[in-house]
Amino acid sequence: MRGRETQAADIQDASHGVALARVADFPLKYRRLRAILKTFNVKEDVTKRGKGSERMFVGVVDGKVIRLPTKCHNEGDEKPRAVIRSIRRHFKLTEADGVSDEEFYGRA
Repeated sequence: MRGRETQAADIQDASHGVALARVADFPLKYRRLRAILKTFNVKEDVTKRGKGSERMFVGVVDGKVIRLPTKCHNEGDEKPRAVIRSIRRHFKLTEADGVSDEEFYGRA
């Protein structure tokens, strides 16, 4: 498995050595994702769940309570990049919102 620094590295154009894009989000295990979100005051609501195996993340964004269900069959399940991006967008934890990738992934 590649390390975090390698996964988040700039993609280089082989012919010119120019950075084309930055691959920031990468898969995380559910338990690590929950620990990171907890540092941003986004908690898992243990009193309510979504349908079936969904767990509910709850946080306050711009004065509004945001609830976001996410699938979790097992604490060790890996959440894909698309899910991580979606969670970061919903809770305004993206670089556009002032939270760098290094700050987000370095929290837990």
